[in-house]
Amino acid sequence: MKNKTVELLAPGGTVEMAEAVLDAGADIVFVGPLGLSRRSGYELKHDEIKEVIETAKTKGKKVHIAINADFDKEMIPLILEKRISDYARWGASGLILKTPELMKEVSKLYPQFEIIASVGCHIDSEEKLTYYRSMGATNFVLSTELRRNHKKIKEMKEAAVRLGMKTEILIIGTACYRGVGNCDFFKYFKNGFWEFTLVDSDGFQTKKIFGNPEKGGGCYRPCLYLDDPIIQRIVPKKKIEELKAVNNLNEQFNLAKDIPYFIEIGIETLKMKESMFKKKSMICLFKVLLSIQGG
Repeated sequence: MKNKTVELLAPGGTVEMAEAVLDAGADIVFVGPLGLSRRSGYELKHDEIKEVIETAKTKGKKVHIAINADFDKEMIPLILEKRISDYARWGASGLILKTPELMKEVSKLYPQFEIIASVGCHIDSEEKLTYYRSMGATNFVLSTELRRNHKKIKEMKEAAVRLGMKTEILIIGTACYRGVGNCDFFKYFKNGFWEFTLVDSDGFQTKKIFGNPEKGGGCYRPCLYLDDPIIQRIVPKKKIEELKAVNNLNEQFNLAKDIPYFIEIGIETLKMKESMFKKKSMICLFKVLLSIQGG
């Protein structure tokens, strides 16, 4: 096996968690700014993000910031002025984005950033990859739908090389119906959504919609309760049958055994999420597995 450099990307749902994963061996910690990410329940306030960036710099590590919820286009100037300008000044390394227009603006104004097309972009084809590259993305996260398709993963990696992009894959996480960012099942329950306002440490206000994961408010996970009478009353029978036919619906997956293959084909970043990361020992496990890259 050729010697390859792979970065481990781990979550920082709190300041303490960010410090813990960096100390345990993560190369990059990713955090979600309050009100702007898909990371419902695991977001940091503005002053906390500054603290994490300063801590990471002292350790020679990097911070990626996830602004990957859907938001109205008029929010883009505010996000650029009130958030991204500070992240650039503080020394963040990358931004995990979903909105193409925001990618485009960031790539023009802040070329120093790695711009990562979020898992929520559901990139599962070279056509989609080419589009996000044209909007300024330098890196991308493979769709969770491809997680066990080694042939397709390799093809996407080869396409990324042709486009001059880096590839990231979610190693530990939860797979949504039709792939993260591509599910439409939650929309049947829009009458049960509720909107709430978040106020950050500097007074910046954002809105989220609970029940709508695309709006950063988390999901009721109705796909786990397909036999519930309420769901059967709301959702067309054909749609319920479609979901019941899906293998590993809402699967909590762990691709640790596939790491040697991902390293061999040149995947640059291995990512994990809070849903499965609870102990430092998991980070240590990954560092042991990654040690094979030089052997």
